[in-house]
Amino acid sequence: MADSARVPAPPAGGATVLPDAPAATLAATIAATIAADFTVEPDPARPFTRIWLDTFDRRLVRRGLTLTYTSIRRGHWLVLTDPDGTMTEAAAPDLGWPALLDALPDGPLRDRLAPLVGVRALLPLAEGRGRRWDLRVLDENDKTVVRLHAEGPVRLVGGGGELPAGVGLVPVRGYRVEAARVRGRLEHAGLLADPAGRAAAGYPPVAGADPVVGYRPDLPATAGVAGMLESFLGEVEHNVDGTVDDIDTEFLHDLRVAVRRSRSVVKLVGDVLPARLVARAATELRWLGDLTTPTRDLDVYLLDLPAATAELAAARPEDLDAFAGYLGRLRAAERRKLVRGLGSARLARFRRDYRAGLTAAREAALADGGSTTLLLGGLAADRVTRAYRRMVRLGDRITAGSPAEDLHTLRKRGKELRYLLELFAPLFDSVTLGDAVRELKALQDCLGRFQDGEVQQAAIQQFATDMVASGQAHAPTLLAMGELAAQRHRVQQEARAQFEQRYQRFVRPRVRRQFGRLTEVGAG
Repeated sequence: MADSARVPAPPAGGATVLPDAPAATLAATIAATIAADFTVEPDPARPFTRIWLDTFDRRLVRRGLTLTYTSIRRGHWLVLTDPDGTMTEAAAPDLGWPALLDALPDGPLRDRLAPLVGVRALLPLAEGRGRRWDLRVLDENDKTVVRLHAEGPVRLVGGGGELPAGVGLVPVRGYRVEAARVRGRLEHAGLLADPAGRAAAGYPPVAGADPVVGYRPDLPATAGVAGMLESFLGEVEHNVDGTVDDIDTEFLHDLRVAVRRSRSVVKLVGDVLPARLVARAATELRWLGDLTTPTRDLDVYLLDLPAATAELAAARPEDLDAFAGYLGRLRAAERRKLVRGLGSARLARFRRDYRAGLTAAREAALADGGSTTLLLGGLAADRVTRAYRRMVRLGDRITAGSPAEDLHTLRKRGKELRYLLELFAPLFDSVTLGDAVRELKALQDCLGRFQDGEVQQAAIQQFATDMVASGQAHAPTLLAMGELAAQRHRVQQEARAQFEQRYQRFVRPRVRRQFGRLTEVGAG
């Protein structure tokens, strides 16, 4: 480059430069460290702005990965840093955040993120500013084999402090051996001591609703159950803003999971709480579930549509464009109702009164713990045993000629048992619990495919009827929707054929013994 120069190596035996030195000094130290095999050619130092990105539930950080969006000299770069400090870069457009994955450029970085991020949006979690010196590492043929970034301290915006200087390494395709050699020399010199940790240091702490109580068998049952419900209320509140802002569909999904778990707790173990508190909670949680259902159902249809479209045999993918547009308009209308409900005085009053009631019940039970006869371990053993036996009694009566409603009811009983196992998981042996849940989940998946197939067939038929009535459907669209309904029918029939085998695995002696051991541990 015209405005760059080779970095001269400092004299032999010079002082060691630590990774918190200025970027220019780091560049000189790097050159000296690898001078035996490589030369270093730098660009002038440039200011940059960096945004740290992750999903709301920190799917990247939890795997030791760091994703940043760096703007430098009118360019924008996405950088994914692995736990070992290796970086994957991609040039990116000028993006606004939050952003879904499809806003990112195609390529290896996006492909790497896809299975991790899924449908979640990437959110800006922190922002920093600093100066960087980009360096190309050249072999004896003047070929670039590695690219390095020597960065000075990064000042975090908003009073977040400052990150120390550091070095990042970006391999060049086809020069894996050379990259490993450069990495080894830099690590030996302490220049790549913890690049991943430095990158991740820009992230704020993970937000979320922490458990209100620590579950143990000798905890008063009322205190344990009230604490569970307080935690689930926290999860609901934790996801309200993201749902209202429509950042991604998982906010509503997670909110609904917390509501469903709350309803299950109230139904299955709520008798240990004050009756008035339970009665109001049952009413308001049912209202909240009903409020959120239409939008979530439409989210599911829209999320599943690309995969279903890819399976079309007779129809063309574009034949379903009108159907996708129709679903999008329905979702927009339902979302307006949802947003009004989530911002309503009714929900605000319920959240306030519900939390106050749960806190009062928990504190009273803890204060009276010495005279309480029912403890959490005994409650867990009793209710898991009841739920398992109730499910098995129903399942044993199902035959090939049983109506679909029997399988739907069995699915509900299975969900109740699953929720109980999840709620009381800290009280159980983790290995035994994992085995039992694995068999239950396999049966639930089968029953879920059976019910979803039936429900979605009926919904598609109703959508088609409504679209015809409103003049929004033409023959190709209706034929393609008919093929979608046929797909759902096949899924339902396949699940029905698999049910007997799945159920027999669930009730075989080994699994029965596992459930027996679970309740013994819970009671003990």
